[in-house]
Amino acid sequence: MTNDKEANIAVQGPNDSWCISAWQGVVATTAEVLRAINVNAGTVVISQLDNGPAFIAIDQALELLEAVHVPLPQFFTDEQVNSIGDLVGAEWLLETSVGERVARQCDHVQIAGNDVFKRARIRRSGAIKPHDGTGLITFTSGSTGNPKGVCLSRAHMRSVSDGIREVLQRLDIKRHLSALPYGVLLEHVAGINTAFSQGTTIVSLPLASVGLKGSSSFDPCIFDHCLRAYKIESVILLPQMLKAWVHYLEKNSLVASVSLKFVAAGGAPVGKALIQRSTELQIPVHEGYGLSEGGSVQTLNLAPDQCTGGVGKSLPHSKLTLGDDGEIWLHKPVMLGYLGHPPQGEQPFPTGDLGVQSADGTWQIVGRKKNVIVTSFGRNVSPEWLETLLCEQPIIAHAVVIGDSMPRLAAVIWPVDANVTRLQIAEAIKTINSGLPDYAQVASWCFGSVDSDSRQLEFTPNGRPKRLTIAEKYRSHLQI
Repeated sequence: MTNDKEANIAVQGPNDSWCISAWQGVVATTAEVLRAINVNAGTVVISQLDNGPAFIAIDQALELLEAVHVPLPQFFTDEQVNSIGDLVGAEWLLETSVGERVARQCDHVQIAGNDVFKRARIRRSGAIKPHDGTGLITFTSGSTGNPKGVCLSRAHMRSVSDGIREVLQRLDIKRHLSALPYGVLLEHVAGINTAFSQGTTIVSLPLASVGLKGSSSFDPCIFDHCLRAYKIESVILLPQMLKAWVHYLEKNSLVASVSLKFVAAGGAPVGKALIQRSTELQIPVHEGYGLSEGGSVQTLNLAPDQCTGGVGKSLPHSKLTLGDDGEIWLHKPVMLGYLGHPPQGEQPFPTGDLGVQSADGTWQIVGRKKNVIVTSFGRNVSPEWLETLLCEQPIIAHAVVIGDSMPRLAAVIWPVDANVTRLQIAEAIKTINSGLPDYAQVASWCFGSVDSDSRQLEFTPNGRPKRLTIAEKYRSHLQI
């Protein structure tokens, strides 16, 4: 599917490709379409689009018009979309997948080979005005159930992608595959924006074509085939996607595609064992650290400074420091502010993440400050520490540890597949416990629900657990 003539291709979709000059024409045409429906500077537009060239064209056209883009995942319900639309005062909703009834009622337009449906919205009187200079609003993962709207400027986002480009230049990456939804800021900034800034072809396909369905269903066989067929050189994955892919390769006695130069893993801890298994399968995986309030990626664990178990050094655009209590503070770049909250200004931002910085500047993430478990015996335990150890077991896909104000710790376990038995999980936990102090051992556990509805309620789009929801649901299943 590739040849030497594609060296100057900017965007490759499932059916068409565009060189940079042709792509600029697509963006200009898209801007005219939007201008014709009175999208101008400051207009708030929500999109609920599948991955593909249409999303990129719309996003870049909205930037050209100085409008505000609020990209949302496709699996959000109509109620969620309408609620956010009312909150931000959105005047238009752009979609690629709508029901037959809605399709008959909506106007649609062809953008970069896709039918995009546009629905006008009534701006509510109680809408909150975004901070001055906002180009994009992204909502935090919402692990507490109350996601916040993060207002980012386009200049801020460019500074992050420029910093990533600077450290990746030596890899000479030619082809990047978008495997995460564009509604996830990580793919938007480190995928789309970085690819354009360094002249990399971005392979932009519907998510089902890369193995991703909804918020939590991932088919590593489809994904692996896509990497090989399109001769992909870089891709960004969530840790659970990486683990599923590693399991697939091991099970089928395969190694990764020889074209790969860079695989980034972020959004949650990866763990030393998974990094080691990936390396043995010739996956060039690198862990990083970032947050929405900083515009995504802040560190990257790259050679020649690559360290085991760390997330690397701060990137050129970023400045991080460590507080006396171990909390990481972000000094730059910092968001304009949360939607409906005072501007952030030049104040450093407390990330809520606990970390350690070595003498050479390399960072390690210990866990979330607010997640620290205090047992009824007064012991402080970071659940992320134990969850990383649990997920290093090849048979465990996800784990959530609970135990606040309880005498013993417990865990909810999601195995890699339905063939994993209770005995195997029990043996894996016994192995882990043998290397832990008594207060940090997992005393009881249960299986988590595997249906997609439960997964959407219990995990955020980027895979972070909604801890309170999980603790309330499974507490009665655990012998604590």
